[in-house]
Amino acid sequence: MRAILAIFLFVFWAQFADAQTRIDSEQADQTFLTIYPDNLAMVTEVRRVTVPAGLSTIRFLGVSDQIISQTAVLQSFEGVSLESNFDSDLITKGALLNKAVGQNLRIRRINPASGDVTMETVTLVSASNVNSQIQGAVFETRDGLEALDCAGLWEGLIFSGMPKDLNPMPVLSMDVRADFAGEKEISLSYLTQGIGWAADYRLDVNAPKGEGALSGWLTITNNTAKSFQDVPTAIIAGELNREGRTRAQPTQQKKFAPFCWTQGSTKDGTPAGLTLYSYMSGLKLPQGNSSPQLMMAAPVASYAYSDFGDEIIVTGSKRQATQEEFGDYKLYRTPQPVTVAAQQTKQIAFIDVPNAEYERVYKYNFSPWNNDNSPQSMRVEYEIDNDKDGNLGKPLPRGTMRVMTQRKNGKTAYLGENFVRDLAVDLPVEINVSQSAAVMTVQSIETINRDGVLSLKFSADVFNASPESIMAEIKFNMNELRYDDITKATQPQKPDTIIPTYRFPIAAESSDSLSIEFPINQRAVYDHNYARYIVYQGGEDSFKDSAGASQFNIGSQSGGNVQWISRIVNANVLGALSIKGSMKSKDKIQDENGEILTIVSEDIVFKNNEKFPVQILFRLPKYLELSSANIDPDNADHLEWILTIPSKGQTTLSITTQGHHEL
Repeated sequence: MRAILAIFLFVFWAQFADAQTRIDSEQADQTFLTIYPDNLAMVTEVRRVTVPAGLSTIRFLGVSDQIISQTAVLQSFEGVSLESNFDSDLITKGALLNKAVGQNLRIRRINPASGDVTMETVTLVSASNVNSQIQGAVFETRDGLEALDCAGLWEGLIFSGMPKDLNPMPVLSMDVRADFAGEKEISLSYLTQGIGWAADYRLDVNAPKGEGALSGWLTITNNTAKSFQDVPTAIIAGELNREGRTRAQPTQQKKFAPFCWTQGSTKDGTPAGLTLYSYMSGLKLPQGNSSPQLMMAAPVASYAYSDFGDEIIVTGSKRQATQEEFGDYKLYRTPQPVTVAAQQTKQIAFIDVPNAEYERVYKYNFSPWNNDNSPQSMRVEYEIDNDKDGNLGKPLPRGTMRVMTQRKNGKTAYLGENFVRDLAVDLPVEINVSQSAAVMTVQSIETINRDGVLSLKFSADVFNASPESIMAEIKFNMNELRYDDITKATQPQKPDTIIPTYRFPIAAESSDSLSIEFPINQRAVYDHNYARYIVYQGGEDSFKDSAGASQFNIGSQSGGNVQWISRIVNANVLGALSIKGSMKSKDKIQDENGEILTIVSEDIVFKNNEKFPVQILFRLPKYLELSSANIDPDNADHLEWILTIPSKGQTTLSITTQGHHEL
């Protein structure tokens, strides 16, 4: 009985669902567009739809083909949204062939040599679908089986009708329940991919330093199949976090690719690689000896398809966008509604500063990894003053900055370009345009030992072979190196910088140099292991060992392994550091749990035969507990000591430990 009732309810619901009213909303009455970074946009559409009371299905035609369907939301709707579907199986030549297998079609052929037109009714017997691609179509004629587009003639198919489950554009449908019937104004919003923006800047310069014209454009690119006509548009600048799952579903566009051993010839047949048009009822072919053109016959709803690429149109506008605050982002609003057609790019001005202050600087990043002492080209960068009190003083969204100049003959020359990140006011705008062939630098590194104090000396010699004076800048971007560590510098430091940076002028066809010095501490690392009492010579109660791996730290810093210094300094100086351990006592007792507890007392002697002090980091195994020590550990939790061993001297560490271990 329950089974019969379930079948009855299923049949009743199926009949009810089939009878459910379907409303097609052809287009939006008003659209708003907000474009985010990462090729993402929010589309908000206001539509007027007449719905009945109760259940119905609203089909929203004309939505973006790259819609992220899970983000679609109905707003301002007096009812309940029950279910949402996104149908993206589009009308293409391949899709029509796939649906027409077993049906009769008409094929029209034109002989390109004579212009003769023939028409024949055929039966489509095969259209293999492999990975959404129709790889060849076979039809039966009165003369036998033939493959489509393999006869060397201009061929076109005429289909008898449109399959009901194919759409010219993706369709978003929603099942809703309205409390009252009538015309309603609803708002549909969704995210879509395929619509993006980028900032493009141009700086015109005429001297190494001065004022130049800076213009900025917001370049809007619409790579979707949806056109936007007179749409109020806002652009959001900033870093946007996105999850990988928030992506558009790929549309199902079955393509047709005839795989023939030949596709005619360039003399009298179809050019190889050219895919011709397909036709459906209502499309007319022009008469006469000419190439076929598609002509729509009103009022039949028919569609034409081509595999040729869409034209990309670039337009410009002198209307300037205005900038607004938008939380952690910057918002730029277009001065009036924007029209961006499908597959179109449009530019809108948002910055026009005729007197932006700039300076050309030749820069070099000093690298401790560079062992090449040959001359290195310096970067040519243009720095734009974007201080809040300057002539620019505007936040700059990320984009490409291009630098132009005017030659002596009055023609514009392109100097180079660089991508700049999102920059707030007061942040430096630095445009790397090229590597100089006239300004070079040679770097060198030297280890200096002054009365037992070990220091590093970094030097950079800059050679200016150009006919004009230049501004040079050397940066030392290295871990843990700061101005406080540097004891000597031959050039003034650049103000308001944390990373040591030095800037100095160099006259035309001359040279200058920069050198800095800073002390370093040597530190040997030693991990204590009781097995050494057994392995090393001297019996079980003593051992003699050398230091472990060396570490080097900048003089004013503490802790951490500075690898770039380790590579520079000769680690052989640590060979004069020796370690000797002597076990004074070893006892074994039973703890309250009945387990054997080993108690060891020992002296560790660190001896330094070098002519300057050396640090050592001494560690005990983690399974031990410290009972007593003549020197308190620097890190009691991890049982670590940092000991400074004087020049030609020694230090003794006496410790008593206990632990559950065998010795």
